Amino acid sequence: MCEKSLFIITTTLNEENEISAHVKYLNNISDNYNIRYAIIDGGSTDNTLSVLQSKCSQKGIFLSGNYTIYQAWNVGVENINGAEYVCFLGVGDRLSELYVKGVLLNANNNHDVLFSNLCKNNKKMISNINPSMMNWTRFPFPHAGTFFHKNLFKKIGKFDEIYKIAGDLEWILRLNRFARVKGFDVRYKYIEKGCICMRPGGVSVGEGKHVPVLIRETIKAHFLHKTPISIKRILYFLIIYIRRIF
Repeated sequence: MCEKSLFIITTTLNEENEISAHVKYLNNISDNYNIRYAIIDGGSTDNTLSVLQSKCSQKGIFLSGNYTIYQAWNVGVENINGAEYVCFLGVGDRLSELYVKGVLLNANNNHDVLFSNLCKNNKKMISNINPSMMNWTRFPFPHAGTFFHKNLFKKIGKFDEIYKIAGDLEWILRLNRFARVKGFDVRYKYIEKGCICMRPGGVSVGEGKHVPVLIRETIKAHFLHKTPISIKRILYFLIIYIRRIF
């Protein structure tokens, strides 16, 4: 069986409480499958760097600098080297073994984008996803843990570093628009078995001071790529904005 290769990119910033467990997870999964990883630190001032220096295996690299999220992701993309697919995992995010096997050990997977469900407490949060009927008025699938073929970054470029929160959304909408305009087929596949366990929180969920930036950048990305925003998404923005005010 021809095993696919994967490159996992994780960004960190002051994650000393959880980074040790995350590196242990990456070391274990890279030992069991054809996986390498990169951890890009954005300038931690706690003990994150010392943990990385002592814990990263030979299959992992780590770099440190005053990177924003998307600057760090782009640095990671530049270090993919021989891997076929790349995915982005936050500290605390996990790929279920069924999902990894469904992608890496399936010789018939010659797709550009492979994705699965988000899980919470071992229960799927998303169901009935149909790649042939993507709803581009919102984020059509979870970005965390999705497998992207490395050639996509050659076709449409890397992440726009102007964005602070919605750079992943902008990249996905750019991919969709580029495919429409240029007329090439992006092959999506939904992996039904398995899931992505995502740590709660993060700037993209719309909390505190990040709310105005999230709303502004989401609208900008949709307008730039001529893709309407769903009514449900607009209502969600209104709710979190009102909660922030009151």
